[in-house]
Amino acid sequence: MWLKDVSSAPLQQGLKHLNKGFQSFFKSGFGYPKFKSKHHYQSASYMSNGFKWDADKQSLLLAKMKQPLKIKWSRYFTGKPSSLTVSKTKSGKYFVSILVKEAIKQLPIINKTVGVDVGKASP
Repeated sequence: MWLKDVSSAPLQQGLKHLNKGFQSFFKSGFGYPKFKSKHHYQSASYMSNGFKWDADKQSLLLAKMKQPLKIKWSRYFTGKPSSLTVSKTKSGKYFVSILVKEAIKQLPIINKTVGVDVGKASP
């Protein structure tokens, strides 16, 4: 059976998204949740229990995978990932969007004023 090939984590997330859609429908009348075909935009969401992140090696291992993903990073992060979404475009490319908790350094307060001229001429 093909459901044994995938992890239960994205299947559970899919049910949570569907439940949220029905709750929104019954609570505020947003509209009945629409059927999503497998031939269109595809994505799978993983919470922190559905993947392993190795910060030293910068490697990501999804549930039920034997080897880490080969990722071409667009930017690096130092925090701890709390969830991620793997999506596939119509052209067949895969993208990973990672939600990260990261400590942000507060910038110093500067008491200076800046003026900006956008170059818009008035009639």
